[in-house]
Amino acid sequence: FRAGDDPLGPFSWVGKLDLSPDRWAIDGTPLTLPDGRSHFVWSGWEGTDNVAQHLYVCPMADPFTPSGPRVRIASPTFAWEVRGSGGPGGLPTINEGPQVLARGGRVHVVYSASGSWCDDYCLGRLTLASGGDPLDPSAWVKHPEPVFARTERIFGPGHASFVLGDDGRDWIVYHCARRSGSGWDRQVRAQPFEWDADGAP
Repeated sequence: FRAGDDPLGPFSWVGKLDLSPDRWAIDGTPLTLPDGRSHFVWSGWEGTDNVAQHLYVCPMADPFTPSGPRVRIASPTFAWEVRGSGGPGGLPTINEGPQVLARGGRVHVVYSASGSWCDDYCLGRLTLASGGDPLDPSAWVKHPEPVFARTERIFGPGHASFVLGDDGRDWIVYHCARRSGSGWDRQVRAQPFEWDADGAP
């Protein structure tokens, strides 16, 4: 926890979030709705085995205190979400790295899919239905295609963050493979992005 406005601190240790149930969990991020309600979104396991990573959300009483059990809002189901994974004794299928992107009352969660070790790591998008309850899985609509993916020169782009530049433009910051087949030998890139007429990035 940071007291004050200085991004360099000082910080104080609060402790582990008491998520229910207590399962392996990574990439947590806050989700604040336009009406001010607070939630927490993360990637985790359904059980105790590393078979698949799903996206979960839970309500928060304050920044440190979950006030209800988790709800699964996304699983790797599309073909583009399971590349580099699966098979008997194989690597897990992946939905991870959720980041909240909100504008004009619309709420999106951009997440990474497929294995981060492969050229097909990419970004997907969930959109919360207008007025929808984030704890209702049916209120989240998954875009049927990746929204940010490899090209002939860029491989495995994923695990993004979003920032507002000094120039007033929105920027995506992400990592990608240095070359095809380089796996976790990766680099950080950034580029500006725009919004469409429907309020989607």
